[in-house]
Amino acid sequence: MLEAMKELAPSEFDRDLGGSFPSLHQTMLHMLWVEQLFFRRWRGLSTADIAQVPKLDSAASIQSAWEDLEKEREAYLVRLTDEDLIQPIEYVDTRGRKLSMLLWQSLFHLINHSTFHRGQAISKLRQLGKEPPATDFVPFCRELT
Repeated sequence: MLEAMKELAPSEFDRDLGGSFPSLHQTMLHMLWVEQLFFRRWRGLSTADIAQVPKLDSAASIQSAWEDLEKEREAYLVRLTDEDLIQPIEYVDTRGRKLSMLLWQSLFHLINHSTFHRGQAISKLRQLGKEPPATDFVPFCRELT
């Protein structure tokens, strides 16, 4: 998705195409922001300083932020144990509610959230007359081998 959005002209990236988030730009910002929020929550860190969607004005700046997050998150995830996964995480959501859930549930939620919005992003690419990238799990696994 990150590579596909970099191929768009700024007017395409910001075009209002309807939906939960009007443009591909806004959709990708939302996805990045939620990934950042949950990564902080997993580590028991405050999210007060990122309480709003980031103000990144280009596909390149979104990609850079996402790549930075991925490096940090990968280092965190490889250290998790089975015991860690069944521990509760407690956090304050964006509406100010104190919530708790097991870490594995939060990981699953984030995967589900991203899948939903990747589908929206693909739809937006198609509306722009672009060929979207494959985002299914099977092609991802094939790339790993």
